[in-house]
Amino acid sequence: MKKLATIFTMAFCAIAIHSVAFAQADILLTGKITDEATGKAVSAKYEIVDSEGKKVQGKSNSVGGAYQAILKAGQDYTINITSFDILKKTEVFSIPASAKYIEHSQDFTVKKLVTGTHLYTLHAFDANQSSVLPTVNTELGALRDVLKQNRLLKVIIQVGSNDTEFPKPKPVEVPKAKAKAKPKKGSKKGEVVVPVPDVVISTEPVISPEQQLMNNRIAALKEYFADVRNAEERIKYVCEVPGTATTAKTKTGIANLTINVGEVKDMFE
Repeated sequence: MKKLATIFTMAFCAIAIHSVAFAQADILLTGKITDEATGKAVSAKYEIVDSEGKKVQGKSNSVGGAYQAILKAGQDYTINITSFDILKKTEVFSIPASAKYIEHSQDFTVKKLVTGTHLYTLHAFDANQSSVLPTVNTELGALRDVLKQNRLLKVIIQVGSNDTEFPKPKPVEVPKAKAKAKPKKGSKKGEVVVPVPDVVISTEPVISPEQQLMNNRIAALKEYFADVRNAEERIKYVCEVPGTATTAKTKTGIANLTINVGEVKDMFE
């Protein structure tokens, strides 16, 4: 009986020693948040979320962009960085395992909202379709959030149709006028009556299939951003000139949506 108790005691101690050896200590995460274009410090709010949904929140300072947070070692985290003058940044990072207290450095860059800044080049529509693809919800959702947060921000969205092949337009047949026309009864001698073709020429502008597709895509985007205040004034839509677009590719397909920053003002001006 004593021998059995000794075995249980040794097993318990081994488990305890193993647990202590592999327990993850607290670590101090430090770093800087800077503008990816200029390298200058950015003051922004950040939220760090672990795999269980626990959150750590803070704000980087405006002088050097420094931030810090106490986290557990050996885990994966997601950081969300937001401010009225940056595009929301979401990034996943890992902290190495450690049984003792350490300091871990991790820097992040964000995209500052400055007039003319390129934000996205996206494959937002399938060929010959006008429904916004769910694969761009992250990018368009981030844009929608910052438009809601900064009501002085304006953007320019260029929509294309270069992902779709269209049939070549058929040549328009113009009816030929008759060489000679017989005088109409009752007309004076020598008077010639010019025949009128039995074709009615429409004065309505002709919309090409390319233009119609881009118009439909713009309508879908307007619906997507319908809850943005004054969207009709702050979001400018531009169509690519058919036949002049390049076939730039993204990870998911041919690019057919480009977004740039338009006019942007400081909220405290």
